[in-house]
Order: sequence, then C-alpha cells, then structure tokens
Amino acid sequence: MGRHKMLIAMLGLGVVMMMMFNIVTSGVTSTIISAVQQQYAASDDDCKDTHAVSDTSNATVSASEAAQFNNNADALIAARALLYGDYGTDLKGLTFTPIMVAGIFGNWQRESGITFDSMENMTGKTHASNDQARAYAESGAHGLGIVQWTWCASSGNGNRACGLVDRADSLHKSWYQPEVQIQYMVDEMSTSYRGVYDAMAKASSETEAASIFMRKYEVPANFSHEEPLREKYATQLLPLIKKVTKADGTAAPAAITATDTTTDSNGCTTQAASDTTTTTVQPGSASPVSAAQLQEWMKQDKASLPAGFNPNHATGDSGNAYSFSQCTWWVYIRRHQLGLPVGSYLGNGGQWADSAKKLGYWVDKTARHPGDIIVFAPGLYQSSKVYGHVAIVEKINADGSITTSECGSRYNGKPFTRTFTKAQQQPFQFIHY
Repeated sequence: MGRHKMLIAMLGLGVVMMMMFNIVTSGVTSTIISAVQQQYAASDDDCKDTHAVSDTSNATVSASEAAQFNNNADALIAARALLYGDYGTDLKGLTFTPIMVAGIFGNWQRESGITFDSMENMTGKTHASNDQARAYAESGAHGLGIVQWTWCASSGNGNRACGLVDRADSLHKSWYQPEVQIQYMVDEMSTSYRGVYDAMAKASSETEAASIFMRKYEVPANFSHEEPLREKYATQLLPLIKKVTKADGTAAPAAITATDTTTDSNGCTTQAASDTTTTTVQPGSASPVSAAQLQEWMKQDKASLPAGFNPNHATGDSGNAYSFSQCTWWVYIRRHQLGLPVGSYLGNGGQWADSAKKLGYWVDKTARHPGDIIVFAPGLYQSSKVYGHVAIVEKINADGSITTSECGSRYNGKPFTRTFTKAQQQPFQFIHY
C-alpha cells in the first residue's frame, strides 16, 4: 500500500507539473502568436496605399469592341487615345499616325503584351496599390505598365517608374489606369523624348518606326534579338490599328485606307497614304494669288531667296500634259486655279523638285505660302518607292502643320486632304514660284 500511495502521489505531482507547464507554454505561445499577428498587422499597414485613389476610369471598351483588336481591350484603348486623343488624352499638339502607333505597339507587345496592369516578372493583372508598385520598382530594375517603365530616383538611374506612380498619386488615381499611363507617355514624347517622336514622324514604314522606338525610347538589353521581333509585331498589328474607330463610334478619319501601293503611270500613289489623316474633299482653303500678291511674297521672302533668283524664269507650262486624276494632274490644275506657275513636263512626282530647279523655280525645305507644291521622295509616307508623289499646300496652320490637297487615279478626279505636323514635313521639298 505504501508503495502504491507513493506512486499515486508521484502521478499527482506529474499531473500538477504538466498543468503548470501547459499554462506557461500557453502563455509563451500566445505571446509569440501575438507578436506574429502584430508583425503581419504592421506589414498590412506598410502595404496599404496612404493616398486616396479612385479606380473609376472613363477608358473602357465592351467585349465586342475588344474582339476587334485580338480581344485586347487595353490595346484598343491605347490606340484610340494616341490616334484621336480619346479618353481625355492631351496629345500636346502631337499627331500619332497608324504607322507610328504600330511601331509603338510592336514594342509594347514585347514589353507588356500591351497591358496597362503589368509588373515585370509577375503573371497576370496585379492591381497592386501605388505604394506597392513604387516599392517593387525601387527594389530593382522592375518594369511597370504598358511601357514597362523602370527605375526610381533612389537608384540613381532615372525616375521613370516612380515618376509614373508619382503622376498617379498627384491625380488620385491608380498607376495602372489607362489615362494615367497614356498621358505620361505622351508627356515624355513631347518633352524629354521629343527627338524620338520627330524621328518616328519621318518613318516611312511601321518596321522603321518600331526600330526607332526600340532604340531611342524602350532601349531593351539585346537590340539584335529584339528588333526583328518588334518589327514583326508592328507589321502584324498595323492592319488592326488602321481599322480603329473613335470611342464615340464614328469612323476613323483615315476614310481612304491603302491596302497596297499601286501607282499610276506618272508615278503618283493611287491610294491615300494610310499613315495620315485623309478625307475626301473639294479643297478651297487657299485663295487665288494675284500678281500683286505674288510680288509681295517675293519681297517678304527676299532674305531667303537663292542668290541670282530670277522671278521671270521659264515656267515650262504648255498645258496639262498629265493623265487624268493623277497627283501631277491635280497639282497642275490647282496651281492654275491659284494663279501660280507650274510646268507641264516635270516628270514623276518625286522628280518635280529637281525639274523645277532646272527651270528656275525656288525650291527649299520649308512650307512658306498656300499653293506651294509638296514633293514626296519615293517611298515617303507610303508613296511609290519608285516614283514618289506631289501635293498642294492648302493651308499653313498656326501650329506649323500644313493641310494639303492631293489626288490619285483611283479617286476619279476627286481630291482628298491630309494634315502633316511640322515634324512630319522635314523630309519634304517645297516648290514655291
């Protein structure tokens, strides 16, 4: 019995000690759990965006609309914003042609799949907060958004990624909203990257535009590997971009869209170049020029006229020798309507500048007066790669852009008009008088 009592006593003591141990360890465990909970609570606070933002965006498209652009709603939104300034986009006076947009999109297809809510090395749409996006960009060369902007000022390598987030904060919007990113990109192209825009505006093809945008704006690590891929995507996407309509459903301003580069016998493009705004019109912006007005122009231009310029040079005019509806035919007619001299045998469109110089016409690189003849070098803005093109300056606008009148054989004598920005005019030659 004594031995049994001892065993019972020992068992009882064990139970008491175990109860005490559980109480102690329970307290320790509770303390640890509490600390972990506090740690995660602090982490949650750190990830919480301290800026009140609105996720409401006016840049939306329906599923049926997105289906017209490979079911990529973001791509359609970006195209509308760049082509037409839709969704409140301020284009800063820039004109993004379909060729330029295709070059841009060829790059964005490689960078982000043309999606706004893209974070480098993360799969799918993240919807990260502004603070989370900034922290991710600061942690290394991690790209954000449709462009995959990288770097923050803290890295000493620029501030494009954090600059995007800062812009979103200032607008009380999320970094991944379309209107934030497109406006940020346009602002870059109109200021610190204006040289990229100017170079792209002179591109004669979507592949050339893609190469320029890659080398001067995106600057990926491996040019030789990336360039053919981005050019390929630009070519694939150009037909879709040409069909994009405004957000309000109205037709694209490129009402006359080239499907090939057929030319007529005088070397004019027989279809409107599809990389600029085209509208079928009866032009009338320019007014007929009297002899007195022409003399006044010559006085104004005196400082710019070439040495030895003879205002009474031979015109080479013996009647309209150009075939009906061709670009040369229309330019001859329009110059006569305006009372300005023009030759009858100046050759193919792209030869007009040289032919006019030989007759004594003043030719240079600046649009100076309504009625000037624009000479397109072969291949420029989708003109014939062999023959070139000619057009008339109907109006010189306040921002330096010009409005044209042009024709081609497929238009059956009905001229159309386009607008070229000042930057887009750089490759042109102009025949004055």
